[in-house]
Amino acid sequence: MESPVPFEESSCSSDFVLESPKSVKEFEGKLGQKWAREIVIDYWTRTDVGWLLAPMLKILSVMAKENPTPGGLSRSYCLEVFYKIGDVMTQQHWFVKIPKSLQTVAMDERELVMYNTIFPRLKVFLKDSLLPNEKVELPIPTIYFSSFMGDGVNDCLVIQNLCADRYFQVDKDTTKLAYMRAAMNSLASVHGLTFSFMKSLGGRENLLNQFPTIKEQVLPRNKKVKKMVNETMLPFLMYMAKVQPDIAQQLMVLAKFHKFLFRVYNDLIEKESLAKLKTLVHGDAKIDNFLLKKLGFGDTDTFTSMIIDWQGCCFDRVTNDLMWCLYGFIKNLPETGEMIHGFVEYSLVHYWDELKKVLSAFGDKCSDFDIPEDSEWAAEMIKEGFTLEFMKNALIKPVLSLRNKDLLLDWWKKVEGGDADAPLPPESEVFKSENYSSFVYLFFKMATEVNVFAHLGRTLFSHMKESMFSDDKESESEDESEDEQNEAPSEETVTEHTPSENNGVVVENSNVSINNGNVTNEKDNQSNVEEKKDSVAECIAIETESVEAKPAATKTVTSMYGKVYKLKQPE
Repeated sequence: MESPVPFEESSCSSDFVLESPKSVKEFEGKLGQKWAREIVIDYWTRTDVGWLLAPMLKILSVMAKENPTPGGLSRSYCLEVFYKIGDVMTQQHWFVKIPKSLQTVAMDERELVMYNTIFPRLKVFLKDSLLPNEKVELPIPTIYFSSFMGDGVNDCLVIQNLCADRYFQVDKDTTKLAYMRAAMNSLASVHGLTFSFMKSLGGRENLLNQFPTIKEQVLPRNKKVKKMVNETMLPFLMYMAKVQPDIAQQLMVLAKFHKFLFRVYNDLIEKESLAKLKTLVHGDAKIDNFLLKKLGFGDTDTFTSMIIDWQGCCFDRVTNDLMWCLYGFIKNLPETGEMIHGFVEYSLVHYWDELKKVLSAFGDKCSDFDIPEDSEWAAEMIKEGFTLEFMKNALIKPVLSLRNKDLLLDWWKKVEGGDADAPLPPESEVFKSENYSSFVYLFFKMATEVNVFAHLGRTLFSHMKESMFSDDKESESEDESEDEQNEAPSEETVTEHTPSENNGVVVENSNVSINNGNVTNEKDNQSNVEEKKDSVAECIAIETESVEAKPAATKTVTSMYGKVYKLKQPE
């Protein structure tokens, strides 16, 4: 078997491209053996300085089978490669990914750039910057070969087959704390390492300039966007309540406060504390993308984990990865309420403790990045970030990426006019794909599990109170001022649809409330305000257990679940 070799700067990136076999038969034939020989020679040449044994290398056989659980974006194969150099025989377990089509070329390029360029740079940084006696590992599989030409012929990724090396996927019915800790440790290693790496480059702009394939996930904010969101949000919520009835209750509550949703989203986007959480993230950190392995033997309950499938990698808040990962564990908990709250709290505090260890391994500390030192305070901030993730992905982005906004508004105009049985337009014509509402549904389920609606309900209630006691004209003037500030383009805009000026029905200014799915005109503004108060209470009561507020003491913070923490004295 191969022996471990020291890492060199070029040890993850290949300097040539290969046309990959296209079937199991081709992998096992002469073409596949020749292809495998080129990869083995390239791998040892890059990883073992002065390696000159290529003439003695002979491929004995290649055994291939299709991946029994393939992803939707690529064809994948599991290979057993047997070769010998002189009298020494070696077996390697390979996992091969080949893009399915050029339609996914952007995501394929992103993953291959991660393996070809960014991971090698991170490993060099690890080697050069890690303090003595410290240990931090990049939780990715061994990279044997990676090339990207974008032509669908020479695009290929060959990595270690982790399943053949005793790694396993978490059982979807398992919520073992040891598994959660392993996953949190991996995310802390990635995030902490990239925080320190970004600092070494001089900050965010230098990082994004060096790796232009990695995009910052920012939605546009200007007058047109605000207008589109405000006039389309209520029709969108009511339409979703029809096509996804399982989340109709949450949707109907949000519909009563539709005109405050963009304000809440805008406030969260502008929060500096949440912006400080941005670094390189996986972008699709669902539980399926973690492979775990038990450390040691016997009764030890310690695991390590690797993270796979990096097509969604981007520059975003760490809350993106944490929300996806935690949902995979929380959804299988046998109980609800306090058990989930405690699990979330414990997981986030553990993650932050590990993140601080990673930063300190490079001589950095939280104050260098203007992020909290106290782990319990950080956990509260991350939960607030979960609310932003939910609003961005389940409300704002779907509205901005509608395929046919006018079709949705026409339907809503009929409903608003009294035709409660107006036929629903097909999902495939309203959204960018016929399954897009299922994606929105998933985010509602995730938000429910991590208790987003408790924080969102209180925030909506706060905005409603401000609206009650402020002059309408004054509020409009303030909104216009905010719009003028946001008119300038953001640092980088990433959208899937460019919104244009809208001439649809402006529902924000209509006197409409929603009660149990029926549309009724409001005659009494005061009763409307009272209804809104009841709805906020309903939102919090439905989505969370009622927790009696505890009196705040000096130097304490109250969590969204009502738990009071004593803060450590800042240094």
